[in-house]
Amino acid sequence: MSDQFVVLSGDFVTIKITGSASDFTSERRFPKGMTIFELKSKLELVTGCSCSTMTLELYDTEDKLVCTLSNNDAMLGSYPVEDGMRIHANDPASKGAFDFAAAGASADGKPLYTMSDEEYRKKGDTFLQFKKANKLGEFAEVDPEAERKNREAEAEEKALAETITVGSRCEVSVPGQASRRGEVAFVGQTSFKPGWWIGVRLDEPFGKNDGSVAGKRYFQCPPKYVLCEFELQIIGKFNEAATSKGSDGDGPDCPENSTFLDELRVEICEKHGSVENYLDHLLDSYIQSNYLGPVASEAASDTPGSVNKKCQAYLQSVCSEPVSVKSKHLHFLALGQFIVDSLLLPAFQPMHCLYSARLISLLQDLLEDKAPALHKRLMSIVENGVQLDDPDDDLTSSPEAVAKFERYFEHQLLLAQLCLAYFESRHAIRIVTECQARLGLTASLSGAAGVRTRFQQTSHAQLYLSIDARHAGLRDYQAELEASGSQLPRDVAPTDDTLLPTVKFSETDSDAELARLAASNLSPVEQVCLLAASDCHRRSRASDGIIEEELLAYANALLIRPTSWSATAAALLRRSRIELGLLGGSGGSGGASSRRLERALHQLEELSNQLAKPDPEFYPFRRRLFFACSLPPVWRLQLDLADALVAVGAVSSALDIYLRWDSYSQIIACYQKLDKPALAEKIIRDRLAESETPELYCALAEVTRDWNHLHTAWRLSNGRCARAARSLGYVAMVAGQYAEAMRQFELALAANHLQPKAWFTYGCCCLQAGEIEKAELAFRRSAQLEPDNYEAWTNLGTAMVRRGNKIGACSALREALKSNWEQWRVWDNYLAVCADTGQFNEAMRAYHRLLELRPKYWDPHSAGVLIRAASSDEELIEDSAAREDLRRRLLTLFARVAAQSSGDAEFWWLYAKLLSLTEEGETGKASLNAELKGRILQTLQKCHRCDTQQSDWFKSSADNRDRVLNRAADIAQRYLDFAEDCPQSLLSARLMLTGLLARRLEDGPPMPPPPAELMQRLREQLESINSLLKPAV
Repeated sequence: MSDQFVVLSGDFVTIKITGSASDFTSERRFPKGMTIFELKSKLELVTGCSCSTMTLELYDTEDKLVCTLSNNDAMLGSYPVEDGMRIHANDPASKGAFDFAAAGASADGKPLYTMSDEEYRKKGDTFLQFKKANKLGEFAEVDPEAERKNREAEAEEKALAETITVGSRCEVSVPGQASRRGEVAFVGQTSFKPGWWIGVRLDEPFGKNDGSVAGKRYFQCPPKYVLCEFELQIIGKFNEAATSKGSDGDGPDCPENSTFLDELRVEICEKHGSVENYLDHLLDSYIQSNYLGPVASEAASDTPGSVNKKCQAYLQSVCSEPVSVKSKHLHFLALGQFIVDSLLLPAFQPMHCLYSARLISLLQDLLEDKAPALHKRLMSIVENGVQLDDPDDDLTSSPEAVAKFERYFEHQLLLAQLCLAYFESRHAIRIVTECQARLGLTASLSGAAGVRTRFQQTSHAQLYLSIDARHAGLRDYQAELEASGSQLPRDVAPTDDTLLPTVKFSETDSDAELARLAASNLSPVEQVCLLAASDCHRRSRASDGIIEEELLAYANALLIRPTSWSATAAALLRRSRIELGLLGGSGGSGGASSRRLERALHQLEELSNQLAKPDPEFYPFRRRLFFACSLPPVWRLQLDLADALVAVGAVSSALDIYLRWDSYSQIIACYQKLDKPALAEKIIRDRLAESETPELYCALAEVTRDWNHLHTAWRLSNGRCARAARSLGYVAMVAGQYAEAMRQFELALAANHLQPKAWFTYGCCCLQAGEIEKAELAFRRSAQLEPDNYEAWTNLGTAMVRRGNKIGACSALREALKSNWEQWRVWDNYLAVCADTGQFNEAMRAYHRLLELRPKYWDPHSAGVLIRAASSDEELIEDSAAREDLRRRLLTLFARVAAQSSGDAEFWWLYAKLLSLTEEGETGKASLNAELKGRILQTLQKCHRCDTQQSDWFKSSADNRDRVLNRAADIAQRYLDFAEDCPQSLLSARLMLTGLLARRLEDGPPMPPPPAELMQRLREQLESINSLLKPAV
């Protein structure tokens, strides 16, 4: 069922309504946050079905049953409902009554009484007579003047409409909204309202419907073309100021709701000056309580639980993901989201994009997984290209110029950070590059001699960040920041005198000193821009020790002379995570240093305690450029601290933090380390007794290993809990049930497609099940989401090879090598594919890299292909110069392998074949000199020695025995060919053949005897050698 619908994240949904009580069909717009019981109450008047006995069925646009809306307490948005779907109301009682009427009979079977229109008009006490007596409806008196004006207006509209032809380009202007361009798709009169109407097919999806109103279609458009929760088309009345709106429903288009929103806007503007000012107030209160501290004075008491649950439900409908309740005062965030969606209109104007991006950032911190709904909102902002007004470079004119300048770059860099969070690195790098160019800021990594400890005698190469900042105007407003410097986050110093706080470069290195001076003059905007540049740098490189040293260089540059509270806190946090090995690399550059580890632990603790510091007057200084720095909330800081405590063995201390923030997976892991899993189960069951959630059932399944709880979590979430389906997929995969595992992962990815690890595991299951095409798509998606996941790229190459696309596999494996240069298995795959696809230079490079990683590495298949390429007999390389170059490089390669004392007979056999190639790339004895012939015979002798070094070589199998004998015959023939130049080598040949013929090859396990013609060839060769040796004797 999951592949038949896609869950969207809009606040409202437009659906068709039908009922069993009548054949009438209507279209309504409902908020996704309303409960099913509230929906039934509203549908009672629409369908005529009783709310108490009504059952609701959801059908998709193809009229296929999706599900039954059976849980009265569930929200409409918790079901997979989309625009254009249909809800059918069933009521057995009302259906029966109407069925009798449709049949023309009463319940007892007697014919129903009917009255003709003529008889009805003759009766006196009727509604018709009431309207006639009071001159209502069709009996109302007509004002001749008004009727004349209506006719003139209609004629004028008709004349204007006739000047517009279908297919013409046009621009629709609506007061209060941005102008939209499109194409005229309909001109004429409609059945829903009188007058002449123009239907416009917009270029961008900012319309209202799909070209149909009240079930009647006026023009065709692509079905379900949805972006930002608005459908593709609008039908706008010609020369009117608004698009057509239904007169019923409960969305913002309703007159009642519009009046409420207008009154709310007026009240907000009276109290706060503007909607934007009120939004700033709400978001600042939320950020102060959860990120920067101290808790806002007006938020000193916690939000009531009932209000918090409603806010959580509303935000969950926005995100389409389970929302955590770890944050304080969730109502600030919920109210801000409501105002942005309802009051800050039109959509995609600069202020709407500004606050939408900020809310996306804050909402994502409440979620465990990346939310596709928020990703969709973000990409609509980025791809629409709406930007704030370009700021003035003259920052000395007024404080407003400074605020505008900072707001512009804060918004742009926030978009970059969000793109990185949602795996859109390409957009992030573009935005950061544009910001650096706008600021005239360049930065590159360089090296200089320096020391890291006080007692280090010898200087070693150390990385530093070379900075060139050319925006002179940024220096002019920097002095005002000095007064607040004492309120910057504390940079925790090392606990002893051995470790230096930062790298000390040699005094004679002027470049490093110049870089330090440049870093000390950076403005706050330049610092946050470098912070974003370092994050882009990390995402574009593999996670290893080198990248961590490079990121430390960025962090150290930002800490030379900090001026921004948020940028300083972010730099300290990044340095601590690197030293603790929390970036997923090789364990951190400080992984082997207890001093750095201790400093990082104290630094994390210092940052996580920032909310308790009673200095509210300095909050504006902390808030400056906050959104550009990607600072985590306090609970994530403390969870990072707990992870670090677990890494150093302080499990009990970490457990206290996990319990404080209800981090159930880590709680389970801690209790298992303490050998107390029963306590974890008790805590989870106690929470379940308070409230049942899918997340708690998933945690219960993890601790009890009872996977039925995962099915309960899936049902409880109405098929929305990706974690439950994902866990069921892992369980099935471990059991070897790959088809079932694929099904579960497909459900999980349908619920949330931003799961790179789930895509990767799904691809592995597809490979095991033989679904190679699905595996390729899965690995490709995983690699797109996590470009530095070398395993995804490697497995993508494997899937491509199995499908016969070796050229594509080469490209995939190159991406894998970018992410992990040290993994020899990736190089092994790359070597094989390059050799098979004729990329011989790349194959040679891969072979040498493999010898660096594994000195005794040997691949006979690839080596054989390369030797054939160097030979003109195969014609794999047309250019003779290229063949000669490859032959010489192969000689160097084989000499390198031979230096490792290879004991593989195939190696020496191929080495002899390579030596036999002449400078023209041909095999033949005529052009070989005596010295080279001697080397060839020595190589062949080693080959035979390796073949027969095992005493039971002739007993293992008949095929192996015959292979050794055939190769011995070929070697003997080469001895005979080179007898004239190397007569002394014939003794070795005679010894070899005598030993083979004297051995009782029939001894050992039963097997067929060697071929008679082969044994005869060996005897003849021995006779030839003996005849050549007789004169010498």
